[in-house]
Amino acid sequence: MSDPNPPPPPPGDYPPQQPGGYPPPPPGGPPPPPQGYPPPQQGYPPPAAYGQPVYAPQGAYGAGPCPNCGQVFGTERTCQNCGQVGGLPTGIRTSSAGKRFGEIFLELLLFIVTLAIGWLIWAFIVSKNGQGPAKSVLGMRVVKLPTSRHATRGEMFVRWLVKRIMGAIPIVGLLSALWILWDKNRQALWDKVVDTVVVDDKEKRLLQQ
Repeated sequence: MSDPNPPPPPPGDYPPQQPGGYPPPPPGGPPPPPQGYPPPQQGYPPPAAYGQPVYAPQGAYGAGPCPNCGQVFGTERTCQNCGQVGGLPTGIRTSSAGKRFGEIFLELLLFIVTLAIGWLIWAFIVSKNGQGPAKSVLGMRVVKLPTSRHATRGEMFVRWLVKRIMGAIPIVGLLSALWILWDKNRQALWDKVVDTVVVDDKEKRLLQQ
């Protein structure tokens, strides 16, 4: 009767083992895979180490603290504590309501003093930088929110046109201007329509972008 458990082969008859527990490749075949995890593919970041937190990237606004004042930025386009505009250099904040109203009256005064013709030439020159004559005097600038850059000459013309259309009806024009007082981003209604804000930029930092 044969033994159901045959004796093991004598020592030295086992095939040599490769790193990782793989048998040796046949002659001319590919080498066995390396031991451990394969390296990450090009274009993908390596996996985070175990136990380390993974942070989502911060957006232009609404995530994390305000870079200017350190308070919670909130979900609006501008910080509700200091007026910092999301996506713009630190320190570029929305102009106050008082300064906005003062700019309106100064614009009217400059229009009269320059006999309209001078005002039109002045406005054409500075509009490429997101300004009108009064804004250039006061160091203010119109910013297009979707691009986070100062408004172009064409965008300034569209904003001016919307403002004139709203002002054609006195009650609508007045309400549009007063909207600055309670709007969270200090926007007038014409700013809402064309998606702009007015900021203080005396140092002309936005022209360096």
